[in-house]
Amino acid sequence: MKKYSKKYLSLVTAGSLLLTACGGGSDSDNNPTEPEKGSLSIAISGLPTNTLANIEISGPDSFKQVITATTTIPELAPGTYTIKALEVSNDGLRFITAEAGTTIDVRSNQTTQELIQYGVPQISQGVVSGFGSVYVNGTRYDTSESKFTHNHQASAEASLNVGMQVTVTSLKADDNTSPMATSIEYLAHAQGGVTHIDLFNNSFVILGQTYIANELTVFEDITFDQINLNSILEVSATENADGQFIATHIASSSEQDEQQVQGTITNLDSIKTTFTLGALTVDYSQSEIDGELANGAIIEVKATNSPVNNILIADDIDVNEQTTQAGELLDITGIVKALSAQSLTVGQYQLSFNDDTEFTHGEKEELTVGTKVNLIAVTSGDNSAVIKKIQLDELTEIEISGHVELTSDDSFTLAGQNFTVNSFTQYEDDYLNNRQFNFKDITIGDYLEVDAYQVTDGLLSQSIQRKAIETNTLDIDGAVDSFTETTITINKITIATSNLSEFENSAGREITQQQFFEQLNKGQQVEIEAASINGELTAIEIEMESSQLDEIISFEGVIDTFDSSEHFTVNGHSLTTSTHTQYDDGVKSDLILGAQVEIKGRKNNDGVILATAIEFESDASDLEIEGAIDSLTEQSLTVAGNEITINDSTIYEDGLRGDLAIGKYIEVDVAVEASGLLTATNIEFNPQDEDVVVGFITETQGEYQFTIGQQVVTFDAETDFDNGVNTQLAVGLKVKVSGSLDQENILVAEEVEFEQLQQQTVEGAASNFAQGNHFSIGNQQVEVNSHTQYIGGGLSNIDNGVVIKVEGFINVQGSVTAEKVTFEQEQLVKIDGIVSSFTDTTSFSIGTQVIITSAETEFDDDSNSFTLGSNLSIEGYLDNSNVLHATKVSVN
Repeated sequence: MKKYSKKYLSLVTAGSLLLTACGGGSDSDNNPTEPEKGSLSIAISGLPTNTLANIEISGPDSFKQVITATTTIPELAPGTYTIKALEVSNDGLRFITAEAGTTIDVRSNQTTQELIQYGVPQISQGVVSGFGSVYVNGTRYDTSESKFTHNHQASAEASLNVGMQVTVTSLKADDNTSPMATSIEYLAHAQGGVTHIDLFNNSFVILGQTYIANELTVFEDITFDQINLNSILEVSATENADGQFIATHIASSSEQDEQQVQGTITNLDSIKTTFTLGALTVDYSQSEIDGELANGAIIEVKATNSPVNNILIADDIDVNEQTTQAGELLDITGIVKALSAQSLTVGQYQLSFNDDTEFTHGEKEELTVGTKVNLIAVTSGDNSAVIKKIQLDELTEIEISGHVELTSDDSFTLAGQNFTVNSFTQYEDDYLNNRQFNFKDITIGDYLEVDAYQVTDGLLSQSIQRKAIETNTLDIDGAVDSFTETTITINKITIATSNLSEFENSAGREITQQQFFEQLNKGQQVEIEAASINGELTAIEIEMESSQLDEIISFEGVIDTFDSSEHFTVNGHSLTTSTHTQYDDGVKSDLILGAQVEIKGRKNNDGVILATAIEFESDASDLEIEGAIDSLTEQSLTVAGNEITINDSTIYEDGLRGDLAIGKYIEVDVAVEASGLLTATNIEFNPQDEDVVVGFITETQGEYQFTIGQQVVTFDAETDFDNGVNTQLAVGLKVKVSGSLDQENILVAEEVEFEQLQQQTVEGAASNFAQGNHFSIGNQQVEVNSHTQYIGGGLSNIDNGVVIKVEGFINVQGSVTAEKVTFEQEQLVKIDGIVSSFTDTTSFSIGTQVIITSAETEFDDDSNSFTLGSNLSIEGYLDNSNVLHATKVSVN
């Protein structure tokens, strides 16, 4: 029992003793005076209004009294008293105290005070969202007397990090004070080595469990792009509706002492002494078991050694046998795994709801399997509970990074938009490393990375991360709400595009503004780097994000092994390049060991990633502008219609400040100032003093002439072509032309460099299919290779008369090299190989091919009992998402 306070009055002084004379006295001298009385003041808190406490007090001289409210008991004999707080109930909830009983001393002429704090026992399971005490599920917990454990070891609050899934045991008072946490337990969902990585779906496998990282996942000492097959990770996660796990916190470990994994038992076999956790088989023949094993039981498994052939030899198994009494509270955040008319399942709990259940941030009709929820429920005593309140969580709609423009008592502004927070908002501080960083610490000028979704009064922040970044640009990632021929709107933020903007498709290849907006659709995810330029929010770079059908992989990393520019690895992932690979801020020869790169590409059937685009890490300024100087003053110049300030800090290459002149061709590195003005950091003169134009071909005229913007270009047999041939010249293709202007201002090309391959799409019936990898569609020759992606079929399904859609590029021979082939009609596909990822026998993968089975699937012999590592032969049909629906499964 926590002592509120004790007040002592010093009644004894050196002169306060009454002495009696020797030899004299009366009868009263042999009967000492009884000690003075004391008082006991008991304050009671935490109970609902009009709810009576039940507190028994006993002490000297057979004293006994029961009190039901805050009371001061006078005239008590000095001595030790026992205070026992008994359970009381209100509206189906049981109220208890942290300690059932305590003893205190009452002293003469003193009032001893004691505070009795009642509360409802509560179990909270959710993610740590902040500190200053500990915040979980939107609640601040008083941790002054808490016991902490980290993977069963005694620890302290400092061992916790934002994103970790914890279980908090507390007493929740009825007076809105912070609950007193008696214990906070963190237990990693898995500790072990990564055995499979899916870069497209942002997932990986540890000990047979699939973990998915999303925008709210917190990474410690690692990023998702850095995860490889040598990584040892500790993962905190919550289960989704598909038997996979959403990672909320991922930490890197340099060494591994033991394997650890949590999960639900299936396929328990007491004869073989095995069971499965997801795709992992566990052998418990040598294990110490705490609890009773049963199908459906939630357990934790520890092992010294890694699995062999997907079988883990367990050393220790703990069965989660957590029980609750009636009248307790559950505060749970998780994903709905199952749903019926009156109940749902989240984690290990099956909970019911009724007409009295309060829905917030959503309606009952919006509740579906897979929805993330936070709920408060009252237990019934048989491990069941009734939901009092349930909050539906929204998916992140926008990710935005930039400097705070304004703050108020309850919001801040980025990109002119109002962002609010609530008690569930997660906070991290990578700038000042303030562990207790929260909303009140946000100031104007802070660079924040925010995940948010739309609410009535603006955008509600789900996570806020403060970073040490100096740039004046904004990064915006979200779905397109609307667009015009030159602007895009995302969550009420409108971004303009101009000749300063660079456009990329989902494969990372540069395209024109016109091509970009022709391909753009409402609802499509885009990523934009923008800046306020001359008072208007303008895109510097804008790219389409990959759709499920594109299957474009995107990641950053370091070239860690290098055989050649066609064969190397980045973060342990095997890559290859082709003649169609596009390079940005570098060239193919810059591919060397240790180079920092960003990769976009597709994984081929051998599991090797074909890079469609490679961008090299660059210290370049925010913008690069090249062209002829249109106008010039002492303080500024204009290139391609953009006014650029020059100053004493501007650096000049291959020339001097005095060489600037109207008509001179230059390349300018530009910084975007906070005011929106453009400042030249570096100016490079054309060293050959040639006339140069870079841009997209807008028109072709005859055999030897084309136009870039307003500039007419001619060429002849002496013109050099780089990265292509003259027959590839076409409208929409980006080229760089070097040459000289004639008297009619026509640019006579000495060199034409192709900076972008000509994309081509053809559709129709295949013909002339006689040479294996070559065929025709109409008059267009088509060739496929090992990097070609197939949707709805495979190479073996291409034959004369089969209707297909081919997307690719015109090669130097004028043929289309196919990047993707889509079959217009369902084709039977056959595949053989090793099961590389495994949820269960209804959902697994062979290599990169996702396969599902159903009740109609034919299984040969015992092939319906396969698992991770099994060698299978599959027949089936590919759907539009390239998922193979198996009609027949055989074990090889």
